[in-house]
Amino acid sequence: MAGEEDEALQPSRATYIIPFKRFPAADRHLSQAGTCIQGHHGWSTHKDTLAYAVDFRLPEGTPILASRRGVVAACADHFRLGGVDQVLRPRANFVAIQHEDGTYARYFHLKHQGVKVAVGEEVEAGDRIGLSGNTGYSSTPHLHFDVVDILPEDTAFLEFIVHDADGSSPCAAKPEFIPAIMAAFSVPLTDQEAIHAEVILADPPDARAPLNNADLVHGRAVLVERGGCSFETKTRHALAAGATCILVANHNDGPELFCMGGSKVPVPVPTALISKESGCMIKEAIQSPSCRGEVTLRNSEGYGRARRNLHTEANGDGNRLMYSTQTLSVPFTHEGLQFIPQEGRNYPPARGTRSRNARACCAVM
Repeated sequence: MAGEEDEALQPSRATYIIPFKRFPAADRHLSQAGTCIQGHHGWSTHKDTLAYAVDFRLPEGTPILASRRGVVAACADHFRLGGVDQVLRPRANFVAIQHEDGTYARYFHLKHQGVKVAVGEEVEAGDRIGLSGNTGYSSTPHLHFDVVDILPEDTAFLEFIVHDADGSSPCAAKPEFIPAIMAAFSVPLTDQEAIHAEVILADPPDARAPLNNADLVHGRAVLVERGGCSFETKTRHALAAGATCILVANHNDGPELFCMGGSKVPVPVPTALISKESGCMIKEAIQSPSCRGEVTLRNSEGYGRARRNLHTEANGDGNRLMYSTQTLSVPFTHEGLQFIPQEGRNYPPARGTRSRNARACCAVM
């Protein structure tokens, strides 16, 4: 029967449940609610790093359930819009849960204010974690589900503090903890290593040209604005100036964060993205000549756990991108049946039945 319903698999040590309950017959047949509209290696968007993702058509507001036990590692529900504009790719509301083996399950395109858990919260399989929606790069209301080895939003821990110019005392009452995402092409930090450095604003701000203040940047962290040129160009100019750490501030309102890419070879200094809002906060804090800012950048605890089973990408020279995310092929289990969801079939599956075929959407992620 497993071979008749779906691709049969050998039993897996880790089991996942379909992250929503089966819909009534009318919803399944009339609106195809619960139907897989893009599976592994899907023709639309499930390629390369998203090769083993699954999309399910769901009406907005459908309760989303944790597919496996874990701890909430990251979430966002402040975005409102959805569509097929490329600028919406990093603007999907989501929940990400880390499992005991270090892997993460990601639940994307949740509705505005549709997250029902908080970072650090423990959840069991079947617990409600959010409400489905249509935010981010999406052509129709659906849930994008995948399991990954590395979660970009849980790679970095960044602390910022402002001191008097002479370093005698802090200008701020306490450090600021800033959300940051390590670039896919960043040199890896070890779990014991951290970068401590004074931060200098790049001149020009977007580092589209060699830095005019290279003497100040040398041996320090540099804050660079996104835009104006490629990430590769920014890092090249920052490295030429002798920066020991590169922070790129996004230029889109949000907060909006994503994993910077564009290079198959790691850059030799730690590199991370922060939000526009965090970048503005740092700039404002250190513009006074009487104050200077310092950052501490290290791997997050979640990334340290994930490294145990890290799947890394290697190029021909043997260099590895230690912050590059890869989706993993995992089986679902329902009433003793283990399977990989197939396009056009409805889930959770009913024993002895088949789902109606459904046409995949033009652009689902």
